[in-house]
Amino acid sequence: MRFDGRAVRDERQLPEMVAEAPIGKSVPLEVIRDGRQITLHARIAEMPGKELVAATTERRGWNWGLSVQKLTPDIARELGVPSDNAVVITGVRPDSPADDAGLQRGDVVLELDHSRISSPDQFARLARQSQQGHKPALLLVERGNATLFTVINPNG
Repeated sequence: MRFDGRAVRDERQLPEMVAEAPIGKSVPLEVIRDGRQITLHARIAEMPGKELVAATTERRGWNWGLSVQKLTPDIARELGVPSDNAVVITGVRPDSPADDAGLQRGDVVLELDHSRISSPDQFARLARQSQQGHKPALLLVERGNATLFTVINPNG
């Protein structure tokens, strides 16, 4: 599979590639259907009603390689977590600091460096602060019935 001319290595990579594409851009999407390779054309549009941010900073091109959105009551119910006052990871780029930290799509981020997370904007602001300081970040994450701490090392 290819998205906008770039190879898609696994199913976790595609959502992030789409999120990085500019809204309104028409992109070719090469897929296999009935054993044949075909090219579809998709126009990138904003996902209605969803807050999606990448935990990135423009400084030195740093990127933890993950994206988050507000944990809604519906998503919290689907994931089986009690609180919807957090953010949920919607994508993790392979071979990124987030991937190295063991983070997964569907993980609920409760805290970043001991600060309770309640919105994607707050998560992005705290992530940028950590990234700019070039220091590891401590995340409190809920995954299924388990709560765990993990560290994102900015140097991978």
